[in-house]
Amino acid sequence: MNSLRPEQLADELSLVILGTSTATISGIGFPGNHDEHSLCWAGSEEVLNEFTSGYVIVSQTLQHLQSEYPHLCLLSTMEKPRLVYARAYMRYFHETAEPDNYVGIHRANPDISVGDNVFIGSDVSIGKGTVIHSGCAILSGTTIGNNCIIRNNTSLGTEGLGLEFDELEGRYIPFPQIGRVVLEDYVDIGPHSTVRRAAMGATHVGYGSKIGSFVNIGHNCTIGPHCILTSHICIAGSVQVGAYSFISIGTTIRNKVQISDHVVIGQGSVVIKSLPEPGTYFGHPAVKVEVSGSKPQTEDS
Repeated sequence: MNSLRPEQLADELSLVILGTSTATISGIGFPGNHDEHSLCWAGSEEVLNEFTSGYVIVSQTLQHLQSEYPHLCLLSTMEKPRLVYARAYMRYFHETAEPDNYVGIHRANPDISVGDNVFIGSDVSIGKGTVIHSGCAILSGTTIGNNCIIRNNTSLGTEGLGLEFDELEGRYIPFPQIGRVVLEDYVDIGPHSTVRRAAMGATHVGYGSKIGSFVNIGHNCTIGPHCILTSHICIAGSVQVGAYSFISIGTTIRNKVQISDHVVIGQGSVVIKSLPEPGTYFGHPAVKVEVSGSKPQTEDS
């Protein structure tokens, strides 16, 4: 892990240091996961309130708040704080080495089953009775509950597609995806699916939810308990799906959409706005429809 003085960071990224600190910067952080050595960013005073220590990159419009946050060292920028934070991550803290595989430790656990050609990163927790099928990749920081099934060639904890365009570099650079994935008990995930780790915090799949094949769950999503996601579903980042919801084959859901409990989304729908009420939705864009008859069928019914 790199460690640098705030003066070095400020000089190389054209930042103005507001406040004092003797601590070095040794990593990046976010609300709920930071300390005096963390480099963070805030786009509003509301977010600033969530930090108790460390260095926080802010825009010039917030620099007058330094006196109200003596426990923080603010770093003022004329650019977007989010971009400068991403730039600092890429220059100083982005890991480029191939990660180590800790699968042997988990294979030695008699309470779980791990198939062939599986990658398991550091700091992964797997609960009793869980089965990991062959070809899976479970990346660092992932938590899997009890009695889960992760089927062939599924990926948990992959980086989400968070990008910032850096005009100085003339290209897109990654925005840090330093969160994790949490699966509660009795989650079942089908083959060739992906649950991406959060940029900050956790991407969360609730108790007893069932996910089919070729499903993408974007970073910072929350899938409630007892949901069914069939197959070939693409859910963009920061989506919330309520409990007991059913999402049919081929559905696409836009980022930051919120879906109520007890929602059914029909086959091939495109959800571009939040669905605040229980019911059945269908279409492009998806709208609420009146239906009659039996409960929705799964992809194998």
